Amino acid sequence: MHVAMNTGGVYRTTDGGASWEPRNTGITAYFLPDPNPEFGQCVHKIARDGVVPDRLYAQNHHGVYRSDDSGDTWKSIADGLPTDFGFVMLTHPRREGTVWVVPLTSSRP
Repeated sequence: MHVAMNTGGVYRTTDGGASWEPRNTGITAYFLPDPNPEFGQCVHKIARDGVVPDRLYAQNHHGVYRSDDSGDTWKSIADGLPTDFGFVMLTHPRREGTVWVVPLTSSRP
């Protein structure tokens, strides 16, 4: 199970919630002194691919990412979007690799 929070990033449990580990490698937090911390990212939403169970998508505070290893690592997929800020993210339940985001203009630069 994965949980995302806008004050800490993505976390994963493999033991039913008894313990949690941060899973933010590759998610940038440009607003922190260390832009690549273990935790502290502002992740607004994560969504699992409807066909590929280890594929996740994340909408960050200025970033859109994909993970193909169940959140161990993330790669930016924001190229071509009008903006990389937003809150809404949804995957197609039966079409592999289909994800929708609703880009917004951030109130912060």
